[in-house]
Amino acid sequence: MTRKLFGFLVKLFQQVQSTEAKIAIAEYCGSLASKNYCGTFREDVFDAFFKDYASKKNSEFPILKAYGSNQIVHVLTTIYTTGGHTRFVENLVQLDDQYQHHLLISNQGETPIRQSLIDLIKLKGGKVLFLQKNNLNEQTIEFQQFVSENAAKIMLHIHPHDILPSIALQNKPQNLDVYFFNHADHLYSYGCDVADTIINIREEAHRISIHERGMTQSCILPLPIIKKDAAEFDMAQIREKYGVQENEIIGVSMGNTVKFYRNNKHHFFKTIHTALEQNPTLRLFVVGISPSDFCTELDVTEHERLHFLGLQKDPSDLQRIADIAFDPMPIGSYTALLETCFYGAYPLVCYDTIYLFDLYTDAAFIGKINLDLNEQDYLNHLKRICEGNVELSKNDITQSIKETHTGDDWLKQLHLIMSGKALIPKSETPLPTDISRFFELNLPDKKNQYSTLSFFYENIHLFTKKEVLKIILHLISNRYSVKETLGIVKKHMAHK
Repeated sequence: MTRKLFGFLVKLFQQVQSTEAKIAIAEYCGSLASKNYCGTFREDVFDAFFKDYASKKNSEFPILKAYGSNQIVHVLTTIYTTGGHTRFVENLVQLDDQYQHHLLISNQGETPIRQSLIDLIKLKGGKVLFLQKNNLNEQTIEFQQFVSENAAKIMLHIHPHDILPSIALQNKPQNLDVYFFNHADHLYSYGCDVADTIINIREEAHRISIHERGMTQSCILPLPIIKKDAAEFDMAQIREKYGVQENEIIGVSMGNTVKFYRNNKHHFFKTIHTALEQNPTLRLFVVGISPSDFCTELDVTEHERLHFLGLQKDPSDLQRIADIAFDPMPIGSYTALLETCFYGAYPLVCYDTIYLFDLYTDAAFIGKINLDLNEQDYLNHLKRICEGNVELSKNDITQSIKETHTGDDWLKQLHLIMSGKALIPKSETPLPTDISRFFELNLPDKKNQYSTLSFFYENIHLFTKKEVLKIILHLISNRYSVKETLGIVKKHMAHK
């Protein structure tokens, strides 16, 4: 359904007359495709439009005023109190003293701010700007002015649907280097069209960037991991806090509800219920989901040794006592897994996942642990872990994480990338990248239907009568609600 809808929207985009309608469709396509696999990672039609739109505005990019080449502006759509891509920026800034780091946030809205990131930027002498303008043209000007005053380099950490940099950076000066941090590496993304270099966190994403996104300058930079020293924690106090016994095996899993999406092959909470029954000393804590988040997609079977803690500002104490880091299934939580493993927790990755989501291919684990082929193998693997039969000891895991994700070697790679001296690794054509089995793309998706109907209802005034007819025919022929579809027609008629 997503691929078919995406294809229809691209065709509609090419046919509509209004520039405002084109912008609305492009933004919605980015949002739709960044939440569901649509069969592509980049769309030339949209890239060409952004270039044309910027040229017609005929605005000159302000002359760069930043002194030297060590000024970086990190651009984010939104920062979050938790979340891997926000922590990546914070960890990078904390580790690096060679560059002056600044921060631009384009669309924070009412989302709570990660104050520690703001404080860190200011503490190290950087500037922070939250764009206040709602109009795209005004945002573009504000964006360009901040960049011209503070940047010799830009690193984009944007949401995949954020079109602002694709417009604001079209006519950028040649001496302004743009790096795109590929945090949503398995999905469609805007921003590659204006990037000089794409930074990936894993090898398969590097291959996709070259072969699917057409990025010749593509490199790999492992995720930076910074955690409190293990010696700072009082283990007995932490166990008392969470009500766990000395002889219990503690599992930790972290992620939002999307990470635990149930599909035809993977059902995290059903599998975990079986695992808890098979391993009486195992207790699992889930961070990022609270009981109020339970929904049909999760289908949680409750258990006395399964605990939901909701969002946690800093789950480090829980990660410190963890024996096993349960990666969510079917979608992995890369940063969370590595941060938990930093203290020696054994990584248990989703079984029979596609190569892109196989986190055993991370530099810290590659060649040391094999991916489980099915649910039974996964459960058998877990049983062996609970019995102490493991491929890697706690010390081995901690040491491996520290060697690949922290310290001088990590900083050296960052600086080589930023100076343009990093060797771009060779990339073979990737295996077919098909993550459709992790989303119910072949069935009517009620959430996507509701989202699409809402999009057209809010923006129908931007379309002509002929365009509206095409939209209505598509919706009705694809079993969208007739009542809601007629509501869109009525709104268009009332507006005209």
